[in-house]
Amino acid sequence: GGIQEEWAVSARVSGASVQRASKGRTRVDYAIEVSIRLFTLDHDTQHVTARGGHVRGYEDTVNVTLQQLATPQFDFSIARRYNRFATLHSQLVDENPGCPGMPSLPSRRGALLSSTPEPDFVALRMTKLDRYLWSVMAHPLLARSPALFDFLELNASLQLLAPGIFSAEAKRRVVMRPFGR
Repeated sequence: GGIQEEWAVSARVSGASVQRASKGRTRVDYAIEVSIRLFTLDHDTQHVTARGGHVRGYEDTVNVTLQQLATPQFDFSIARRYNRFATLHSQLVDENPGCPGMPSLPSRRGALLSSTPEPDFVALRMTKLDRYLWSVMAHPLLARSPALFDFLELNASLQLLAPGIFSAEAKRRVVMRPFGR
């Protein structure tokens, strides 16, 4: 029982930007939207307060009431190239050897064979990277990974939301949620 706070983090690959790079090559940056919300759960009164954001599909073992307050929330966007996803994947594998349910990183095959990527290729890769990211965030072990926190820039963002109080203990209260739910 009692009051408990948790930080709900959602992220999704929401777009791609194709740019010309050196030597006639192209560069694709994938946009990742990240949303952080603070939830206060009071199990004694079976009440949940969603501070600052719209919440759908919140599940708890008790019936809950949702209420919105205009306090801590943070929405931002980061750009990541495929190589950063590959680095994240390598770090996750290294941090969690033999981890059951390790998601597969979408293949680099079909990578840009011409100087300009096909729009269908970029859109398909974006969808696959989004699924990969959510699979990592939904995994009970991988969702707590320092590599994922770095990839999503969560450490700095959470420090901005809760300066001076966001600690290793508070980091254990971060819960990954589907975007927009």
